[in-house]
Amino acid sequence: MEIKGKSLDEIQVGDEISISKKVPMDEGVRYAEASGDWNPLHQDDDFARAVGFNGKIVHGLYMYAFCGKLFTDLVKDPMRLKRLKVRFSDPLYPGDTVTVKANAAKIKGDTIYFDFEVKNQEGSKVITKGGAEVSLK
Repeated sequence: MEIKGKSLDEIQVGDEISISKKVPMDEGVRYAEASGDWNPLHQDDDFARAVGFNGKIVHGLYMYAFCGKLFTDLVKDPMRLKRLKVRFSDPLYPGDTVTVKANAAKIKGDTIYFDFEVKNQEGSKVITKGGAEVSLK
């Protein structure tokens, strides 16, 4: 996956960076194996429909990690991601294409502050009010 937008050295306040990915249909099983989270919301379409979803949903923390990937890939060092916050809003389903779009909101000292949101291919906001702080050093 390639980051769209400016490189770290070029980013100014107001610039946008983004990353997109199609969520594989089996990602819920693979994520559950790694995390130990076998909640039926993420594994069983019938169960998920019974509680009001259109089918099984992608783990929220999977999406959280994908958001973090945008920033760690940008700085090429996971230790430079100093803060990551999100507000989950709409579900994401296996097979959806998800896009994280971040805007450089402020640069102060050696830190860039980003605001971001995540949408699926239909424009539904999966994550709102995202924020990240990235160290330049």
